[in-house]
Amino acid sequence: MKKTITETVERTEEIVVSLTCNCCGKTYTHDDVDMGDITNIDFSFGYGSRFDLQHWDFDICDDCIEAWVKTFKHPMVPQHMDCI
Repeated sequence: MKKTITETVERTEEIVVSLTCNCCGKTYTHDDVDMGDITNIDFSFGYGSRFDLQHWDFDICDDCIEAWVKTFKHPMVPQHMDCI
């Protein structure tokens, strides 16, 4: 048997209200339908690399990702993830 009580709990949450593309500077707000058109990129470089033990974390919009990928010497082939 389960015995329960009801209590009021106050908590603090961090809510993203806007995202800005680090490349072009376009800002997407919480109300924008397009807020999903921005991706967080997170790089951690290893010891001995050119960026020895650095951590990079930035946001980039779909337009800038597309333009960036078009500069690659060896084209990237998009692969779709299977939905479970």
